[in-house]
Amino acid sequence: LAGLRLSGQRELAFRYDGQYPVTIAGFEISGSSGPLFEQRSAWHDSGGHLALIDGALKLTADNGEPMLQNSNRSTYLKTVYTEGAATIAHNSADGSSLDAPTATGWTHVAEYSYTAGAGFVDAMVDGAATSQTIAELGTASGAPPSDLVDRHAYPRHLCTFEDHAAVNVKVLGAAGDGSTDDTAALKAAIAAGDQVLLPKGTYVVSETIELGAHTQLCGMGGVLSRIAAAPSWSETSATPLVRTVDDANATTAIDSVALQTVATEKRIYQVHWRAGRHSVVKNATQNARGPWPGASDIPHARAIISDGGGGRWYGYLQGTSCDSMDALCRQMQIDGTSQPLAFYMYHHQYMREDGGPLTELRGAQHVSFYGQKTETVIPGREEKNAHVF
Repeated sequence: LAGLRLSGQRELAFRYDGQYPVTIAGFEISGSSGPLFEQRSAWHDSGGHLALIDGALKLTADNGEPMLQNSNRSTYLKTVYTEGAATIAHNSADGSSLDAPTATGWTHVAEYSYTAGAGFVDAMVDGAATSQTIAELGTASGAPPSDLVDRHAYPRHLCTFEDHAAVNVKVLGAAGDGSTDDTAALKAAIAAGDQVLLPKGTYVVSETIELGAHTQLCGMGGVLSRIAAAPSWSETSATPLVRTVDDANATTAIDSVALQTVATEKRIYQVHWRAGRHSVVKNATQNARGPWPGASDIPHARAIISDGGGGRWYGYLQGTSCDSMDALCRQMQIDGTSQPLAFYMYHHQYMREDGGPLTELRGAQHVSFYGQKTETVIPGREEKNAHVF
């Protein structure tokens, strides 16, 4: 969850015992009494765990209950402000608690990591598994920062299918029938205006679609609006289906559009993202048509973020796998970026580790993954300020 406001809660704001961990980034939650959160036992070791990043919790009355009641799950807090409760978190498994340093005023929890030692969800400190609790907190100098929610919330300025100012690609001649070459129509729409609407359809292209510094591609959803590489399109070197301008200040966006390549043409990949911290990708599924033809003799990635690339990526799904033994394949490769880059629910899987990693960071800085569904690790090479929550 990203960008959450709940005001005046009269009962629990959040109760969870589901199969997967939950991460909430950017939140303001207030209530009349505690607890606000309750973590319960889950049927799977990976379930019921909670991470809270960049937020504020406030109670109008201290009823002796903690803000967060945990049974036997893992809890992680980072940059969380609390007011109104003597006990911030209580863990039933061992009776331990995280207590506010003062009875009044705001507490700043810089970092808190608790694990009940449930198998593979132990904490990691300097690369080693441990059940050690980490608690760094103190009295805040004032009220929490006013931008905690906005740091993570989805921007509201992007176009939608109800926006009459958007350029409709079908009005400019795109067929969207899955067979007609719509390259010229898409390029004409992008040249005609910053906001480009892709109604339901599959738009086949035979050249890279270039997005400008302020281009916004808006579709009906990843299963309804697609930009697809023509089956006849081939290249002798790595070529993206969609490429953004290299601009750290760009506001480029893709919303609810699927990018689809052909599995057998490994030199054509889905996107090369070079737009910076103000750019947005939301619900942009990426996949490849057809079976993946075994191991490869050339390095290839499905998506590349490099140069001035950054921004916020919401609900990213790489919908098809690399072959299980294709060690040169990456679903996502992040190369040498320095702009802030954040993923909110990052989904990469369908490949065994003996075939190599699915996602790789190479010299990237300021990269954060807020929640992920994965079956492999995310390795890095000389990355700085990288976080996986």
